Amino acid sequence: MADLWGMGPAAATAHVYRASRVPTHYLGGTPTHARRRGGLSGALPRVPHADDAALLAFRATQHRRRLLAIFARMMARFHEQHERRWSMGRWECGICRRHIPAWAWLPRLPHAPPQALHEECVSRAMWDVILHHEISVRAAQGPRAS
Repeated sequence: MADLWGMGPAAATAHVYRASRVPTHYLGGTPTHARRRGGLSGALPRVPHADDAALLAFRATQHRRRLLAIFARMMARFHEQHERRWSMGRWECGICRRHIPAWAWLPRLPHAPPQALHEECVSRAMWDVILHHEISVRAAQGPRAS
């Protein structure tokens, strides 16, 4: 899983800062300003200037945010196209084939087959699609020269 984020777990957690992981030189800081807050009324984080671990952690965080945004869009689309109904064990999930004890999601389309789904199964399937796509993109890019 660490390969998916582009770094090992030790590199991602090497430097954790309370304010931010964004290097100050991206926000206009210089090596002389790296140890003190400056500009933007003192809002810049205290992050060392020449720190590769901070930059790697920042890029990993941006990557995770992008994946979360993709997942949120997919779930929002799912919730637009399905409605929540009380199952009480009457229906079984179309993904895991277990009976749904409480709430089930049914399609709102008039001619769609009434296939009930667990929300957990849907979210897990969507994460699987997203991560499978990310892994295939990384494999297509080949080894990175760094």
